[in-house]
Amino acid sequence: MKNNRLKKAVLALSLAATMAIPAAASFATPVTASAATPFISDTDYNGAINIDESQIDVTCKRYYPGGMGIQTNVSGTTVKTAGTVTHIPVLTRSVISLWVSGNGLTKAKAENVQLTVTYHINGKKNTATYKNPKVRPNTGTNSFILDFDVIVRGDSFEFSTTSISGVSNFRCTGSTISPQSGSGNYYQIEAKTPGGENLFISTRYPGNYSTNMEKWAKRLCMLANSLSDMTGVKLGTIYIAMDDPDNGGAYSANWYINDQENLYGYIAVNKDLSDVEINHAATGRNEITWTLMHEMAHSYAIGCTPTRFNSNYGFYRYQAGFYLDEYLTNVRALTAIQHCDNLRDVDVHFQDGNKMFYEKYNDIFNKINHPVSDPCFYHATKLAAIGNTYGWDKLEQYYKAASDNSYSSTENKQMAQKLKDYVGTSAKNLNVNDTDYLKYVNSFRKLMKLCWGYCNEQGFSSFVDQHFGKQCIINTLSALKMI
Repeated sequence: MKNNRLKKAVLALSLAATMAIPAAASFATPVTASAATPFISDTDYNGAINIDESQIDVTCKRYYPGGMGIQTNVSGTTVKTAGTVTHIPVLTRSVISLWVSGNGLTKAKAENVQLTVTYHINGKKNTATYKNPKVRPNTGTNSFILDFDVIVRGDSFEFSTTSISGVSNFRCTGSTISPQSGSGNYYQIEAKTPGGENLFISTRYPGNYSTNMEKWAKRLCMLANSLSDMTGVKLGTIYIAMDDPDNGGAYSANWYINDQENLYGYIAVNKDLSDVEINHAATGRNEITWTLMHEMAHSYAIGCTPTRFNSNYGFYRYQAGFYLDEYLTNVRALTAIQHCDNLRDVDVHFQDGNKMFYEKYNDIFNKINHPVSDPCFYHATKLAAIGNTYGWDKLEQYYKAASDNSYSSTENKQMAQKLKDYVGTSAKNLNVNDTDYLKYVNSFRKLMKLCWGYCNEQGFSSFVDQHFGKQCIINTLSALKMI
């Protein structure tokens, strides 16, 4: 995917000292249900939750770009804010600019300056470092303006820059935060619930389709609440930034909002995938796209509390700075869809090249013709089939991970040796004491207990062979570099 960076716009130093706050809502749906009616319950006693949609309050406010001057202090060749910059709309698309000069300061040195910002929101904080500023010449010798594009991850912040070597008489004569070009085309959509999971979305709003956008936000909000109910993870609010400029697709990174990872979620979607998402939201179809379904399911497993599922079944290696979670994420989301009566009739939209799929949660993997050589999809296909064979309530219990979890149990270690024997010569170098391998085996052990009611060495190989097969095991172990 291409990174489509929004153009920058910098205000003059005389910019007003207050940031404009978004104006009144373009649309809002009032909460009409009685407070005595539970927001989440199982009113028809079928094991799936029912959500009172009338208690989801959806509002949409346009961002009205404004800016302000920022007071700074200089220590050596480092610039820092003189205090906390406040009253910034969350997820606003801004430019932080610095006017700097000094003997020996060059454009190349200015381009190497990094800006570290500590954001605050509701008592939580996160830190972001921005590199490669746009550098513009300013009036005078050895004088430049540094522009850093940011999507503000809080409602207040402080910042500091890295020091610059070989520069003397360094000065910062001004600093501002100002709107990026086009930032006035964005809206903040909030879906608030009485004590449940909420959404805060920053997105383009290309057209007057408030009712469809409201339905879209409610569906995503219900999925978040179903994931929360199933996994036991409570994020409070998930922040979603559409048109993210800094990645090749979409990602979930809860620590982007709260570095303690005990509250709040964060999802970013790049420009190309945002186009797809916004276009589908505009149609009013009763659907959830694979992209947001997938990333939201990540949010309730990686970078969150409690960690009981990942701690016992998270067999994915720590690769490229992330726990991948890809083998288990999609089925977690599909299980959450069936866990909520309001969502069971929703179509899951999956796009594979020019092919479009609109299928229900229990049939989507039957229709996607993905190659066996893709270990993540292959494993997920087998996992979804378990739900269709034994009942999706078994997968609910698996993802809930409420009991009988320990990957280091004597029973699981016995199954680890059994699985190695089942794989055969391909696994001759497999370390049966490897933590990730034990978690991988523990997934099969737990699923067998849920589906067959027991787990022992005599039946374990039969269960794995019947429901996953040797090729699936070899593909996954190879991809995880365990064999």
